[in-house]
Amino acid sequence: MNDDMLHNELKILESKLLPKDCNFSDEQREVIYSNACANVVAGPGSGKTTVLIAKIALTLSQMKSQVNASEKGICIITHTNVAVDK
Repeated sequence: MNDDMLHNELKILESKLLPKDCNFSDEQREVIYSNACANVVAGPGSGKTTVLIAKIALTLSQMKSQVNASEKGICIITHTNVAVDK
């Protein structure tokens, strides 16, 4: 998937996931587009879960166009501060 296709896919996700006339911030886009692992730490209501959903949707979309995509998977680990403290 080329950069234009990724950008268009993210615009579609923004229209589905975010309130009208809202867009992901540059920091959120950086996490969504990154192929690296990410540790996202932010306050309540900042969009962490929405970024995670967008990242998963974009990754699944990319995987559909790849050869042997059925041999790949996604691992998502999420936790709360309460779980970290234990």
